[in-house]
Amino acid sequence: MSDHQEDQDTLHNAPEPGGSSMHTSGAETLLSAPSFSFKLTAEFTVEAIGATEYLQKPSLLPEERRLFLTMLTTPTVLNQICRIAILTEFDSNPGLFQNQFRGFSGEDILAPALPYLSEGDQAFWQRSRIDSPEITGDRHLMILDAFETLLECVVLEDMTTGERVPLHCSRQNGTERSDKPV
Repeated sequence: MSDHQEDQDTLHNAPEPGGSSMHTSGAETLLSAPSFSFKLTAEFTVEAIGATEYLQKPSLLPEERRLFLTMLTTPTVLNQICRIAILTEFDSNPGLFQNQFRGFSGEDILAPALPYLSEGDQAFWQRSRIDSPEITGDRHLMILDAFETLLECVVLEDMTTGERVPLHCSRQNGTERSDKPV
């Protein structure tokens, strides 16, 4: 085999950037599709801007009021509720992430707060879960309406090169709209 032929075989069999490669075998050529990995990082702020409105609902049961106040005043519970609010925001809006997340429900909203409630309130919520689980779950999900999820910034990182792709984030904050570069 000539040096030129060896160079041609090496060239045709060399891997492409991103993991694709081309193999030659006689007249048959196989080309694997290139693939690249990216990491998307999003920073959020979650605010309970609707807390006062939620607490003033005339249909709110005293147990619901105490549950909500427990959520707002217990940092570990509030943190978990904010996480659920972010996932709910992703899952409920049409687009790439819709219906991609599983594992949270109205029950998940009650679970972190339950140990911090009085024995009477714990018994109330336990009975409610058994007697009318659908209604109880729906009422818990309404708690999330009091929280606003704000996307602060997004960073797209090319995992092959390490390059951080600059993105802009448009967010609605009351009546003010801003574009915040990454």
